[in-house]
Amino acid sequence: MATTHLVLTTASTITCGNGLPEGALPPPVTPGLVTITSTAVLKVDGHPVLRRADITSATAINCLAPSPAKKCTRVMTVTAGESTKLRTGGLAVMLDSLVGTTDGTLSPAPNGLGATGGQTTLRSA
Repeated sequence: MATTHLVLTTASTITCGNGLPEGALPPPVTPGLVTITSTAVLKVDGHPVLRRADITSATAINCLAPSPAKKCTRVMTVTAGESTKLRTGGLAVMLDSLVGTTDGTLSPAPNGLGATGGQTTLRSA
């Protein structure tokens, strides 16, 4: 049986990855939130699902990386996390297995995207 993941919607939390865990040096930084919009017809709990273009077009990132790090300002790539089963408008929906990059850097933190579902109703492979 295929592993399933939560479908991402506009209620999901997507972060820029420039966060560091407690105890890390420099001091902990909360990952920045990526502001996402979607016009998808398919909705979960009243929130439109996300597709790749919804995420790669995001430019409003509330990145909290301290100087001299380069703050995230936009999503660069989405390399994984598309559903192989569920589509809307001919496009695959995105899952909480999202993998991607931003234009920010905060060594030693990765510059990858992170996501949490924001809903527990709809899952897909």
